Amino acid sequence: MIAQNVNGYLDAPVTPDEITKAFLLADTKLREVHNRGEVVYGRDVESLVAQYVVELRERQRRTAAELGESGERLAAIKARLEAATPGPWESKINGNTVRSYGIVSSTRTICSSISTLTADAELIAHAPDDISFLLGLAEEREAYWATRHGNAMGEIQTLREQLAAMEADRDRQVLKAGNSG
Repeated sequence: MIAQNVNGYLDAPVTPDEITKAFLLADTKLREVHNRGEVVYGRDVESLVAQYVVELRERQRRTAAELGESGERLAAIKARLEAATPGPWESKINGNTVRSYGIVSSTRTICSSISTLTADAELIAHAPDDISFLLGLAEEREAYWATRHGNAMGEIQTLREQLAAMEADRDRQVLKAGNSG
């Protein structure tokens, strides 16, 4: 019933997942209002749930766009790293009078003269290892959040099942009370 009423506030039908998540968010806010002694009307609940559905949709849209862009960029970075000369790389000093640095691997010279600054050479020399480390961190974070999302969805499903059982029990009690009275 409330989902139908919430749909009146939105331009696209609300899904059960959206209702569940929005109710969880709205519940905290509604408790705060109730604890202040304010009256909460059904239309206030519907409006608040609709507001949270809109926020959830916007957050999902932004997250999907960001993940798509970052996923593509991470894939491109990984491809460039895999195509480069295998490491480890190191910087070495070139020249006797004018110092410059070169970058070498165990198999070849990557660059013979890049800079007179040690910091530049060290940054470039460590780039493959640093990039590989950061890509590993990104993959770990992605796996962590994917697992966490899966766990949250499982918890939501469990809560839905518990709610359905409670509603069925309530309905049986109402029918039983109606039949005995």
